[in-house]
Amino acid sequence: MPPDISVGAVGAAFIGALASLLGLVISKESKVSEFRQAWVDALRAEITAYLSNINAICDAVKVKYQNQGDKVAALAPHYSDLNTATFMISLRLNPEELEAKNILASMREFQELLSKEDDIKPELIRPLEAKLLRQSRILLKMEWQRVRDGEKSFRRAKRIAWLLLCATPFLIIYFSIQTGDTTKPTKSDAISAPGPHSGEESKVEAEKAGQERSNEP
Repeated sequence: MPPDISVGAVGAAFIGALASLLGLVISKESKVSEFRQAWVDALRAEITAYLSNINAICDAVKVKYQNQGDKVAALAPHYSDLNTATFMISLRLNPEELEAKNILASMREFQELLSKEDDIKPELIRPLEAKLLRQSRILLKMEWQRVRDGEKSFRRAKRIAWLLLCATPFLIIYFSIQTGDTTKPTKSDAISAPGPHSGEESKVEAEKAGQERSNEP
């Protein structure tokens, strides 16, 4: 009897363990996708702040100030915010990826442009701005597709989960058949196994035999 129980128990334990493992993988990768989505949103905000401050600097340098102190006071906050956005974007990007390399190269072009105040003009900024926006859209779209499709291990686990879901009815039938075959009594067991009334029948036959012997002359 113990081997019969173990067949179904092992099958159920295997399916349960596999389902639990897949659940952990999917939960973990789902959380990674959430972090990636937050990363995409933050990068979009930082690129927006980067370009906004460049345009603010471009507008501020055209203003006629009474003295250098007023000019520095007007430009300093924009340069500070621009530096913050520059470092944040640089830290977020992977310099080994082609899309990130293109964005970093455009940012270096902006840095060269801003190093010379006479070159801070809308007609020089607009082409670089359009270029950076185009490159940023490519990277953001690629990252959004990763979020939409999930991580590689998540997609793999999801496929396995679907296969397990489809195979579960067949596994249940298989283990049920295996359990039924092992619990079915064999021919020798049927012959050797005493019936439920065999003990009483033997007792009655013994009593009859005793009475017959007592009746003999």
